[in-house]
Parts: sequence; structure tokens; C-alpha cells
Amino acid sequence: MSFRQLPSFILHLLQLTSSILIPFSGEKGANATASLVELKVGVDPVYLVADPTTAKAVLNTDEAVLDKGKLIWKLREVIGRSMLTINGPEHRQRREAVHREFAQGVGGPYVPIMCSVITEWIAEMVRAGEFEAHKATATLALRIIASLVFGKGVLTSDDERAMTEAVALAEDDLAAKVFQVLPDLPWNYVRKKRKLAAARATMAEIVEKTRRRASDASLIRTYERIGLDDETMRDEILLMLLAGHHTSGIATAWTLYHIAIDLAIASRLAEEARKVVTDTGELTASSIRRAPVSKAFVQEVVRLYSSTYYMSRETKCEHEVGGVRLRQGTSLVISPWQGPTGDFRHASD
Repeated sequence: MSFRQLPSFILHLLQLTSSILIPFSGEKGANATASLVELKVGVDPVYLVADPTTAKAVLNTDEAVLDKGKLIWKLREVIGRSMLTINGPEHRQRREAVHREFAQGVGGPYVPIMCSVITEWIAEMVRAGEFEAHKATATLALRIIASLVFGKGVLTSDDERAMTEAVALAEDDLAAKVFQVLPDLPWNYVRKKRKLAAARATMAEIVEKTRRRASDASLIRTYERIGLDDETMRDEILLMLLAGHHTSGIATAWTLYHIAIDLAIASRLAEEARKVVTDTGELTASSIRRAPVSKAFVQEVVRLYSSTYYMSRETKCEHEVGGVRLRQGTSLVISPWQGPTGDFRHASD
């Protein structure tokens, strides 16, 4: 596709992407009159939280009552014991360490690293003249994440290619695993296990090879400082690559879409960019803080079009949610794309 075709292509792509919500939302969510809507997706009870006030209460409930639950735990087969699939003190320790690292990075080396990766990516797209939107933005996100995890320039082009292939091997199983009702047939189970083993072996090889030359400003060094063993570190990196490149890639696609269709906002963003770059055309952490229009624009895009299509919780004991008494082991699904009136958000909103 060409740059002129970008808006309509991204619109079509993201509308198709949002259709993955239908298995657990669909007409039931759109026509909901109650806070909870029961879904028939397995043996154990599962409810869609259709009311935003109830959803907020669910997410703020103590994890001793509502935890991530089986819809998340089953992902351990794919991404191991990473931040997504653990809870309690262990989860808080890792999350706080990563958040602290990124908070420090905003005032340090991460901004120029990300700007460099983005600049190189834009130059590639301009030279190409046309590109596949989803693949291009996901690739950009993967490169940024790899630079943050390992350090800029640590991965060779062969490493990047191998890592991309490893991510592709695992991501289909990651998406399908969540709402899988019936167990795989034996031959499918063996095939998936082999794919996953190959992906994790590739990840282990790349992590080991790059670890020795990773920069001090990298997440690998953060993981080392908080004492993660090799296997756990690989789990965290696989999570960053699998979950991070899709969510960041989707957010980037929506951002490009709105810049492409709104010339007024594109002009305002360009004017602000000219005012905050250095004399050499670089961005710094301090200059980003002087770009309120850009910040507000990105925050609004992310607010309107969440990159995460669902969250889940499970009752650890009998508990009342939205006026419904739920037994222990009940799963609750929250979709950010499920609006207050039950209508899905689309690019035409």
C-alpha cells in the first residue's frame, strides 16, 4: 500500500482486529441491561462485565478476593511465569523495578534510543513508498522493545529476524489459548509443544548471546539487579516481545490513522515538533515535556482505542459483583472496547 492509502487501510485493518471481541461480547454485550452478562464459553461460569462502574470496582478489588485467574494462568504454558501470569509480592517487585527503570529512563538514555529507532523506521517506509500497515507498525514496536531490553544496536539483523520468527511461532498459540474450551487433539498438542519449544530455544540463545554485550541502560540489567534467574528472565522478555509489540503496534497504527485523516492536527503536531527539537533535530526527555499537544493527542488515541481487548479476574471466594452473587472460580471478563451503552467502538466513532 502507498502512504496515500494509509487511512482507509488502517481503518479496515483495525475494524477487523476489533472483531476478535465477538466471542465473548457480541450481541449479548451490545444489548446488556444488567451489570453482568453470562457467557457460554466453557464448563466454568464466565461473565462479561458490561457496566463501566462495575468494571472499575472489579479492577480495584483486592487480589485476595478477585485474582487474575485461570484465563490468565493458562498462558503460563506459552509465556511462563512472567509479570502477566504471576501475582502477589513477586509481581509487585518485578513491576516496580521495571516502572522505576522506565521512569529513570525518561530522564536518561531511553528517549534518544527510541527516537533513533523511529527515525530509521520512517526512513525505511519513505524509501519503500508503500507498506503493510500492521506488519510495519508491529515491526517498529518490536525494534523499540528489543532496543529497550537489550540496548540500541546490540541485536544484529540476523538476531532481529530470528526473534521475529520466534515471536510469530508463539503468538498464535497465545491468542488461541485464552478461550480454548476443549483440549487439543494429541497431534495438535504435540505440534504446538514443538513450536513453543522452538520459540523458547531461540529466545534463550539470543538472550544468552546478547546478555554479555547488553548496555547498562537495558531491561536485562534491571532483571539481573532484582535477581531473576535465566529462565524467568526469558519469560519476561518473551512477554515484552509478544504482548508489547502488538499493543504498541496497534496504538501506533491508530496514531498514524488519525494524523493521516486530520490535516489540522497533523499541522499542529508538526509545528510543535519544530519548536521542541534541538538544533541538530534531536528530541530529548526535557523537550518531550514541552510538547503538550502531542502528549494529549496520543493519550486520547489510546483512550479511544485501547490496545488491550480484554482483562480478566476470577473469584477466589464467594463474592458479590454487580448485584450478582458469584461462586468461587467464576471468571469475569472486562473489555475496554465495550462502551457504556454496550456499543463497540470503531474508527468511525
